[in-house]
Amino acid sequence: MDLRKILRANMRLLVVDKKTSSSYKSTIQEINPDNIAVSIPMGDMQSRLPKDSSMLKFLVYADDAVITFTGSVVGSKVEDKNIPLYLVAWPQSFERYQRREYFRQPCVLDAHYWVLPPAGREMQFFDPDDLFSLGEPYKATVVDISGGGLRLASKAKHEEDDLLALCLHLQSRKGKKDLWVQGRVIRCFSPVLERQRIYQYAVSYCGIQEKTKEEIIRFIFTLMRGKLK
Repeated sequence: MDLRKILRANMRLLVVDKKTSSSYKSTIQEINPDNIAVSIPMGDMQSRLPKDSSMLKFLVYADDAVITFTGSVVGSKVEDKNIPLYLVAWPQSFERYQRREYFRQPCVLDAHYWVLPPAGREMQFFDPDDLFSLGEPYKATVVDISGGGLRLASKAKHEEDDLLALCLHLQSRKGKKDLWVQGRVIRCFSPVLERQRIYQYAVSYCGIQEKTKEEIIRFIFTLMRGKLK
């Protein structure tokens, strides 16, 4: 796939300067045969202006994916509307990640969960306080997460089609937050560590609100941006 066919003017992107560990949002202003013209944020412009030959990492939000690539700054100019731009040479390679349900981000997140009884299945909304009436929750670790589901590692043994109410303890550079979701076990894996009996389960969200899904996707982007630094 040719990056020139993906990028276009007015696309938003995140710029990461590995040398200074700084990042900021920007916009592609021009697509040229030899380079990409990227706007410089207003404000402390001089500190934002990269020097020629600087290597920057970019994260671009495409329609259905996230594109990451590294580019070399080859110059700068001022647009007709007095918008300062710097020019980035076309990269030789790039990476493309599916943006929504099917891109799975590896992670290590603590979680607690309950197995819902038959009478409580298929609830689109539930009161977390009521879950404690089911007893103590199971402890688990989320080892990858996406907008459509997650993989759960637990010492407890479950069956396919079990319905779970999960509290995900999201943690990133932005802070900590508990997120409640409901999911169905769609696949059971053999214990990873036979002696410790650690089981893994593929869990698909069900009855999830769009707002919650978007929050998970934003969390995944935050993890990805952290890896770019």
